[in-house]
Amino acid sequence: MSKMTTQHANSNLVMLISILAMCIVFAVDSHIPLGVAGGVPHIIPILISLWAKNIRFTLILAVLCSLFTVIAYFSSPSGGELWKVLFNRGIALLAIWSCALLTIKYFNELIRHAALEKELEKITVYRETISGVNHLVRNLQSNFLIINHSKNLKDDLGEEVIDALNQSSREVCEILDKLGDLDEVTPEVISKIAYSNVNESK
Repeated sequence: MSKMTTQHANSNLVMLISILAMCIVFAVDSHIPLGVAGGVPHIIPILISLWAKNIRFTLILAVLCSLFTVIAYFSSPSGGELWKVLFNRGIALLAIWSCALLTIKYFNELIRHAALEKELEKITVYRETISGVNHLVRNLQSNFLIINHSKNLKDDLGEEVIDALNQSSREVCEILDKLGDLDEVTPEVISKIAYSNVNESK
């Protein structure tokens, strides 16, 4: 079983447990007197949904828990003063949505952290690639130095060709040095640096 399939199965299991917990809390809340703040335990299924890592599910769960809290007001045995009953229900709804919003904020932080880690990994691979290419170009430049010191090769290729090769290798090295020092790695920035020499020569 792949990692993604396992994560999906675990997420479904967490959702199922959250729904079961919500139903249990509702059943208990519906059978206790109104004077007791029975709706507050609805935060339990919302906290369980943390492990599902699904913002939409948490929102749906919060709406259902709120709905069940209101329904329980009409189905629970009478008890307590009206203002206390309404106050307890209000506290329960506040607790449910505070918990849900904090859970969603936590999800968003996880997503942002994962995106930053992925971007950092891309930058690391990019820098390693640039470093490898730079090494190859330096080796090529060393071969050009051999050509510069070989009279026979100079005569065969001609001064103009050798100068052009040396100039090209220097430009490539300059571009690679600039790319290797980049803090922001985006296609636009890379393209601007890579083609800067071409634009300057026009």
